[in-house]
Amino acid sequence: MSWVSLRVDPDDEPGGGIVRVPAHVNGRAIEAVLDTGAASSTLPASAGIAGLPAVRRSSSGTAFGRHTSDRVTVQSLVFGGIEHGPLVVERDPGETSLVGLDVLGRHRLHLDLDAGRLGLDEGDHVGHLHVLELGRNGHPHLTLHWGDAVSAYAVLDTGASVTVADSGFARRNPALFKEVGASQGTDAAGVRQDGQVYTVAGPTIEGLEFAAHTAAVVDLGFVNDGAERPVDLIVGYPLLRQAIWTLDLSEGTWAARLR
Repeated sequence: MSWVSLRVDPDDEPGGGIVRVPAHVNGRAIEAVLDTGAASSTLPASAGIAGLPAVRRSSSGTAFGRHTSDRVTVQSLVFGGIEHGPLVVERDPGETSLVGLDVLGRHRLHLDLDAGRLGLDEGDHVGHLHVLELGRNGHPHLTLHWGDAVSAYAVLDTGASVTVADSGFARRNPALFKEVGASQGTDAAGVRQDGQVYTVAGPTIEGLEFAAHTAAVVDLGFVNDGAERPVDLIVGYPLLRQAIWTLDLSEGTWAARLR
């Protein structure tokens, strides 16, 4: 198995964390957010791509709004010792840097956030194998349950420093949420939005009982715009770190084992 070392930076919210991974762009070393919530990789202009001609300009929805960027072609993006390229990526004029599903979607990810490591492509699944539902851009989705009465459709997002709950879902299920305080969250595009921070009760996923964890509550309308099946939650770091995961994004299967 090809192993990649991860660095987790603490977030402003309790229990939150930002997962970063080393990579190389056209031979230049960078560090990027590991982001299963992003359809495509984004690289900063400072990574030596400022002068590359734009292939096109695109607009996409993020957690808190819409993001417009130039797309450019990099000849080489090396991630976990595996080279991808030529690859069309988003160029960010600031410092946003993330590895998205255009790269991650080609691999089986063996994800152990607490141990700070990521395995690529080889090795056995860590538990019982399940079908992983993939969205229109390859985003991984699971259904979470709280008893028999409440369920939520959720996207697994390693780029989310905390879990994000749609405000409508929170209003319908107030017993699941205990308010902690105010928050100002930032999405992958750098868009900021005020919200409230809660502790959300631990869900069950295919028989695995997770603990309560930190969640921000915001309006996910931009995420769900045009979606065939809207998501109730974006599952982020505080829940993902509670298990060791196998996410096979190329085959559409998953497994997990609680720590």
